[in-house]
Amino acid sequence: MHIAARQHPFDPRNSRWLALLGITLLLCACASPLPLSDHDDATAENKSSKTEPRRTPRGGYVVVKGDTLVAIAFRHGMDYRQLAALNGIKEPYTIYPGQRLRLSRDTSASSAGRSTPVNAKGSPVRTPAPAETSSVTSTLPWRWPVAGKVLRGYDSAGGTNKGIDIAAPEGTQVLAAAGGTVVYAGNGLRAYGNLLIIKHNDEFLSAYGYNRRLLVAEAEEVKVGQPIAETGSDGQTTGLLHFEIRRQGKPIDPLLYLPRQP
Repeated sequence: MHIAARQHPFDPRNSRWLALLGITLLLCACASPLPLSDHDDATAENKSSKTEPRRTPRGGYVVVKGDTLVAIAFRHGMDYRQLAALNGIKEPYTIYPGQRLRLSRDTSASSAGRSTPVNAKGSPVRTPAPAETSSVTSTLPWRWPVAGKVLRGYDSAGGTNKGIDIAAPEGTQVLAAAGGTVVYAGNGLRAYGNLLIIKHNDEFLSAYGYNRRLLVAEAEEVKVGQPIAETGSDGQTTGLLHFEIRRQGKPIDPLLYLPRQP
């Protein structure tokens, strides 16, 4: 009579013991996660630095290729001489791509420790803003750059239209509203299309936007009534000119200076 040998409970041939051993090893592996390598840390750091947005100085502007001092001042409603003085830029007002410009004076130091006046109840005292006293006096012989109906007038309440939009068939010659020097000719200012800016004197500039074609170049002298461009489109209306007059960098209503149309 043959008697089978009794298996030891820990005999490798015991299938239950092998299954238990496999589960134990699996649990140990899950409980010991692999550490991140230095390469992984560096990669994560690089990704973070690459996605960080480029920062500009507070209240400042970084010059890009094609910018001019006059165009930057025009974009921010400043007189170009004021912008030059803020940044110590002398004539002929040369600027470079990547150059950082201040657009306002830093008043934090001068206002430090200065308290806001309060009344007897402890409420702040509001000082009314001084009224604007801009004069419309000008010795320039202004004329209309094109003859046509004013489609959209000047937004005196601080709206988006800083000049007037004049209807004229596409391709109509645009005439210089007064004599002067072309200080900007290009399309680098968003929302103006092909733009011309003419400096008439130390006080006045005029601007002509949405042109189909420019007929003069920067630094060119122009006379009042000289053809300088051809009317184009603003992307919505075909056949119009956007016209602005700026006094010491600030937009003013051109209708205050232009003669009555016949």
